[in-house]
Amino acid sequence: MRVAGTLVFRITMSLTVMVFALSVNATSTKSERRTLKVLKGVHVVVEYLQQGDVPVEIPTQEIQEDVKRVLEKAGLSVQDQRQARKEGNILAVTLAVMRPPEQFKQMSDLYVYTVEVALRQRVFLVRMRWVKTSAITWISADTGVARGDDLSDSIRQSVVLNLAKFLADYKQVND
Repeated sequence: MRVAGTLVFRITMSLTVMVFALSVNATSTKSERRTLKVLKGVHVVVEYLQQGDVPVEIPTQEIQEDVKRVLEKAGLSVQDQRQARKEGNILAVTLAVMRPPEQFKQMSDLYVYTVEVALRQRVFLVRMRWVKTSAITWISADTGVARGDDLSDSIRQSVVLNLAKFLADYKQVND
């Protein structure tokens, strides 16, 4: 039984690493990049979706401040909620963390996390211009595995990576 458990562990870890590698190499489409043209600013929201018992503290407020600083340094204004309601541009950073299932006792100190950075903008339907809604127009996400001691740093690094993708696309269409 121990050999079977170790094999399942190795397969699970291999699949997770492959998913992570694929998500890191994902690129945005031309139409996604085009939605960043003439974008003046965004409202930043960081949301943490805790799934199950995760005793590790995730510093969402610090991550939100880091994101704001990086955006301002890149030349994008960071908008307050009032401006966001008017402009309709929200950069949402969503963090999700979960523990492996109970049957994987040897993975008790490991966590699976997902970081998603998505730009939500106000859009309208071409066929009915009076119909306006909010939709995700640009997105990048990563999934990874980290030990409890490294979880917070791993999530922060993933946020930086996805934010760098966003800013690279922004600069590509605005330079």
